[in-house]
Amino acid sequence: MTGHRPEAGRIRRLRRLLAYTGRRDMIRRLDQAMNSSTMSSEILGELILALEDFRKNDPVRHLEVMDLVGEIITDLKKAWR
Repeated sequence: MTGHRPEAGRIRRLRRLLAYTGRRDMIRRLDQAMNSSTMSSEILGELILALEDFRKNDPVRHLEVMDLVGEIITDLKKAWR
C-alpha cells in the first residue's frame, strides 16, 4: 500500500484512545503491525485485541472503538483490493 492511506487518521484516533487508557504495549504492537511486511493479518489481530480490551476495561468507549475498528477494516479492505 503506497500513497494516501485513509485508515491512517482513524488509526491515530485509536492510538489516542489507547494512550488515554494507558495501553502503551498495545500502541507499540499496533505500530509494529502497521510497519510489518505481513501487515494484513497482524493489523487485524491488533485491532481485534484493542476492541476486546476496551470491551473488558472501558465499556463506555467500547462502542466508539467498535465503530472506529469497523471503519479501519473497511478502509483496509478497499486498499487491499
